[in-house]
Amino acid sequence: MAAEAMALAGAGTGARMAEAMAGAPGPAEAFAALGALFARILEESDYRDGCPVATVALEEAGDAGPIHDACRQTYELWLSGLTEQLCAWGLSEPDARETADLAMSSLQGALLPRVRRDTAAVHAVARRIGAIAAQRASAP
Repeated sequence: MAAEAMALAGAGTGARMAEAMAGAPGPAEAFAALGALFARILEESDYRDGCPVATVALEEAGDAGPIHDACRQTYELWLSGLTEQLCAWGLSEPDARETADLAMSSLQGALLPRVRRDTAAVHAVARRIGAIAAQRASAP
C-alpha cells in the first residue's frame, strides 16, 4: 500500500515536472521552470514538504522490496523524461542521461532551502544545470 501511494505521488510530481518543462524553448528555460516548480512546492508548504519520493527514498529505499522498487521506478521514469527532452534539444543520449542524473541528484538533494527557509539555492542549482545543458546542446 505504501509503495502504491508513493508511486502515485511520484507520477503526479512527474506530470508536474513535464508540464513545467513543456513550453520551454531550450534547456536553460526548462531547468529554470523545473527549479521554480520545486521552489513553489517548498514555499507553499512553508518548507515542510519536499519531494514525496525523496523523503521515502531516504527513509525506506535502502531495503530491497516494493518500496525500493517503487522509488527506483519513479526516479527512472523522471530521468527518462528528462533524458528524452534533453535529446530533443540536441544532447547526445549519454550526455542527456548524465545531465538528467546531475539535475535530479542536485535538485533532489537540495536540503539547504529547507534549512535556510529560502529557495535561492534551488534556483541557483536550476540555473547552473540549465547552463550546462544549454552548453552541451550547442556543442558540435
